[in-house]
Amino acid sequence: MDGIVWKRVKPLSQSNSLKNFEEDYGIIIPDVLKELIITNNGGRPSLDIIKAADGKEVEVKALLSFNKEDKENIYNVIEYFKKEFDGKILPVATEPSGDYFCIDLTSNSIVYWEHETNVLTFIAKDFVEFLNCLYKL
Repeated sequence: MDGIVWKRVKPLSQSNSLKNFEEDYGIIIPDVLKELIITNNGGRPSLDIIKAADGKEVEVKALLSFNKEDKENIYNVIEYFKKEFDGKILPVATEPSGDYFCIDLTSNSIVYWEHETNVLTFIAKDFVEFLNCLYKL
């Protein structure tokens, strides 16, 4: 996590945004993600490339925002993910082509969801490892 500078951060518009999200959607956000959102909501990481388990390099565009008024926010996609994955997959960051990095809430691992194929690919064992594996090309 060290060495990442977050750009274009959008401070949470309400201090209780995360608590309200958890109550409204019945999803518990892992603490490490909560801490990151509180300080870097909607931000773009300076280290923005990660390698998937299949060896493919993928760009991390931005964390999803927990402000409903922001363009790339969790509220625009959460209903789809709840329905498609029975509430077990939480999207947390975007990729430029419309794919998402997600937390598998059953294992806390990070997976990459490709919208064209609806395939999930393993990325990291947890969110800390995900952040530690980011690099710049």
